[in-house]
Amino acid sequence: APRTLVMTSMPTEKQQTVVQVVKALGGFSIVDRVCESTTHVVSGGHRRTLNILLGIARGCWILSFEWILWCLEQRQWIPEEPYELSDQFPAAQLLLLPKLGFHKSRIFFLSSPHMSGTSSGKAGIV
Repeated sequence: APRTLVMTSMPTEKQQTVVQVVKALGGFSIVDRVCESTTHVVSGGHRRTLNILLGIARGCWILSFEWILWCLEQRQWIPEEPYELSDQFPAAQLLLLPKLGFHKSRIFFLSSPHMSGTSSGKAGIV
């Protein structure tokens, strides 16, 4: 299955940039919500959205929008590590298991009033 990329906390103009870069460089489909084929979540901010939490739970790359800008600049997909949002979402750095070949990790989150997203969506990862 093709890899998918999810955008979160991103204003329209940044979303358009991501769409243009993905169209130009290929290799990804863009989807609205993290799913089994999602490998990258690109965030335009530091809000802990449902897609961020789902991405962390699935071991996806959680990346800043700057990664997209530098990929555009270089005209190719560049290494993700320097753009990982591990300071804002420390759990993202700890969950490298899928990237290292371990795909069956089980991660649990406690719901909190500070998390963005719907309560029904949160139940899926609690």
